[in-house]
Amino acid sequence: MLCVSSLFISFPAAPISSSPRWIPPNMPPVQQRRCLMVTLITLPLISDSSIPRLDPLHPPLVLKRTISLETQNVHHHNHERTLILQRREYFRCHQAWRNPFYGTAINKADYMQEVDRCDLFRDRERRLQHRKAMKVFRDENKRLMEERWRDLALTRSHEALWERELPCLNPINWSGMLK
Repeated sequence: MLCVSSLFISFPAAPISSSPRWIPPNMPPVQQRRCLMVTLITLPLISDSSIPRLDPLHPPLVLKRTISLETQNVHHHNHERTLILQRREYFRCHQAWRNPFYGTAINKADYMQEVDRCDLFRDRERRLQHRKAMKVFRDENKRLMEERWRDLALTRSHEALWERELPCLNPINWSGMLK
């Protein structure tokens, strides 16, 4: 929300994310203060160091567990950890398309060339796969046609042989004189 008065401009505020802290074992719970600041336009760089997750029921460096150990500090630490990991994942996912859309003209041209190259490669692969599929289709059709021709030739030869033997077996021509 943007409030504009005569000389005062107020921007929306967001909490400053704190870095992970070590919590001393004998430290009493502290009233948390919220620091507010203007929302940043660019994402901050996040280090790749791992942030350990704390168990609220088993805080570090505590020998005996009691119900009073479940403090807001550990929950706050875990919440901050999840926010940092979410920011890191968001930054990682959006880093890939940040330059092509918001970069310089050279970055945009490089991105378009890469897209064109990928499209040409994909089309070439598609044509090769289509060509292979058509070769298999052609070879299978040829095999089926040759098999059908062999079957027809074999059937014709059997019919011709049967027709040649039929006059010999005919009782009308029992002497075999009529041919």
